Amino acid sequence: MPFPDDQALAQAVQSGLQAGEFATYFQPKFDPDSEDIVGLEALLRWNHPEEGFLEAGRFMRAIERDAELIEAVDAWVLGDTMRQGRAWVDQDLSFGLMSVNISAWNNGKMLVDKVQSALKDSGFPAKKLSLECPWRVLAVDVAGISQTMRDLRALGCVIVLDGNPLNQECLDVVRQTPVQMSKVCIEHMQSLADSDGIEVLAQQMKRWDKAKVQIVSMGVESEEHVALSHNAGCRLFQGSRFKSALPGDEISFLLKLIAKTKKALSFL
Repeated sequence: MPFPDDQALAQAVQSGLQAGEFATYFQPKFDPDSEDIVGLEALLRWNHPEEGFLEAGRFMRAIERDAELIEAVDAWVLGDTMRQGRAWVDQDLSFGLMSVNISAWNNGKMLVDKVQSALKDSGFPAKKLSLECPWRVLAVDVAGISQTMRDLRALGCVIVLDGNPLNQECLDVVRQTPVQMSKVCIEHMQSLADSDGIEVLAQQMKRWDKAKVQIVSMGVESEEHVALSHNAGCRLFQGSRFKSALPGDEISFLLKLIAKTKKALSFL
């Protein structure tokens, strides 16, 4: 990318937000047994005028060092996602939970205020909004971020932990929070299965289920990944094996197609 340093990148992101260069894509979460879409994750994309289409991994880590900018990005994603979600709600389209990755978890009251404002402005139902917090962020400030999670849960939002290592330390921390769902990378699950065996992995998953935390297998790209997730006891999948991230209009088409198909099948 043509940015000599993080400051230049931050300035370009700010300019891009003002110029309307950013867009929200959505990746479905699937229940493979019913083949239903049970959620959508909002993913930020940048249509850069010189570099072309950029996924968030190309720029987010750098701008997370700029507190003011990351708050602006969070606010933009929340607003754009909830406006789109409200449109789907108004069309009576079923999509489960709408998930948004949040970076400014350390700014507790400001984050809660931003979420509350976006909910009010959009009319999107809080019970359909899930907010994702990375484990690496929660682990640094358990007390502070747990309180922020409780405040957001009080609004009606669902709290999701991203990047779950599936170890006892993480589980002990999560029990202090209102986390209801957690995403685990399929590569991490494979590593645990290879080192400890699938039976041990399944036992670890059962501990999370007992703690009433639903696990989502993330990055599922093949039938082997599907089999591993099933054998481990996971029943919610996300990844290109089912569907890649799509722009809002294509998700609209997909949701309408699913609704029409279900209606047609109900008459058989």
